[in-house]
Amino acid sequence: MPDYQNAQQRYRAQMHGGGLFMKHDDEDESSPKAKRQRATAAEVTERKKQELADREAKAKQKLKDQKAATVRAKEIQAAKDKCKAELEAESARYQKELEKAKSAHTERESKIRQKRDDRITALSAE
Repeated sequence: MPDYQNAQQRYRAQMHGGGLFMKHDDEDESSPKAKRQRATAAEVTERKKQELADREAKAKQKLKDQKAATVRAKEIQAAKDKCKAELEAESARYQKELEKAKSAHTERESKIRQKRDDRITALSAE
């Protein structure tokens, strides 16, 4: 039977000048052209898979970098807040010391004035 079908296909190919009934090279699974096309298709498929894997890897890396940047930004903000709190505490401490010093200075000035006034009064009494 197969020989009969092949003969019939050859007859149709000759009668119709090739056309629809002619078997082409790319239809033959063992032809070099079909092999090249299969190899090319496999290469394209492999390349597409690799590109997809590369894009996925890039996306994962980008997400990982964004998470790391977010964590780093939070750490930086925490450090800034800590430094600001320390600075405010130190500033308050120095402000208290300044107030004490001003108070002590005012007391000394007041004592000096009092002594001066006492001397002036003593001298005027004489």
